[in-house]
Amino acid sequence: MFKTLLNILFLLVSFRVACADFSSDIAELLFEPSEKFYDKTKSPLSVKLGASYIDNYVPLLASDISASSVSLFAKGSFVSKKEVHWLEVKFNGKLNQYFLDEMDLKVDDKFAAIDIGITNRFFLTKRFAVDLNVSHRTLDEYIGTGISKFRSEISIADTVSINQGSVSLRYGADTDFRSVILTFSKSDRDYRDRNIYSDLFDLEQDVISLYSSFRLSDLTQLIAQIEYRDLKYQFASSLDSQFYKALTGFEWFPGGKSKVLALVGVYKRQYISIDDSSGINWELAVDYFPREDLSINIASERRSTSGESSELAVDTIEEDNKFEMVYRYSEQWWWGVFVENKKIDFQELANNRSTEEVNYGLSFRINVLDHSLIDMAIGSSHTQDDFNKTDFIQNRANISWLYEF
Repeated sequence: MFKTLLNILFLLVSFRVACADFSSDIAELLFEPSEKFYDKTKSPLSVKLGASYIDNYVPLLASDISASSVSLFAKGSFVSKKEVHWLEVKFNGKLNQYFLDEMDLKVDDKFAAIDIGITNRFFLTKRFAVDLNVSHRTLDEYIGTGISKFRSEISIADTVSINQGSVSLRYGADTDFRSVILTFSKSDRDYRDRNIYSDLFDLEQDVISLYSSFRLSDLTQLIAQIEYRDLKYQFASSLDSQFYKALTGFEWFPGGKSKVLALVGVYKRQYISIDDSSGINWELAVDYFPREDLSINIASERRSTSGESSELAVDTIEEDNKFEMVYRYSEQWWWGVFVENKKIDFQELANNRSTEEVNYGLSFRINVLDHSLIDMAIGSSHTQDDFNKTDFIQNRANISWLYEF
């Protein structure tokens, strides 16, 4: 039963990745303890060809301009696991070309992204290990996402480069049973000067994070995380802040057919010349597996960010609620549905503003061979902003073919 649960959970995660294509927002991932590294069962190289259609390509520039696109995505990894040293080199790249129905509209239609990372783990003893990681990422943000989100009359895509290095000290002979991870990460985010606002989001960030987990039994695990961030903006020093966050809770497997994750905590953001802000944050998720071929996920998350898409916001509160269901008709066929409601509150000095997004979609997967699959998806997103009276809908459809070597 537990093996079957893991297989369906893998399908659910795969579906979340497929649905993520509906939104091109770039989230900078500094430290994610749940990410799986050093997996030698992964394909060393995979290639994906895709085609898509969107009926409202740049709604804040010219409404109802449809576009089709073709894309090429490649990713790979090299994993070496010696007795005292593990090494993983990962890379991925994507090219996307759009073809607009309105040929006279002057707007960027080519996008590219590349991501390279090197991870090392050195075993000092049976219980202690040190991780050394470096990564580089350069990408074009789709117009209407990232820092251009909610900005009207934008025709030039923003390009960002992110360099990051981190070192982690890990304790635990069996990390699935008990572990403590202390991490220091340093990153630099640099936007090219393509739009008048681009430089305002250049950011240097230092992060110190302490993550711990302790398994009380086969069904229950306690989790805690403490985090400190020092954020410094090159051209918007008024947004410089020190951020503190604490989360604690548990992961529980009741009855073997479900998984419950509940983390709740507080945060505080301190500024030099601006009043501090504070509040609560959470990460809640329920995965339910009533049958071997069916999985249901309900998740909710609340977090504080800074400098994501508004240079005027001293604090940005994001609340994300999701529902997902995946049905596996057979080993070859499965489908899923996805609904998401995302609210963002921008707390600015002069006034506060809020936005709301509703995303939903339907996805199909066909496993052609053990190393080849076809994904099809249709979806829609509805975006509203009460400050600039933004209200638009985007409908999308895409199909892709993935081959693993």
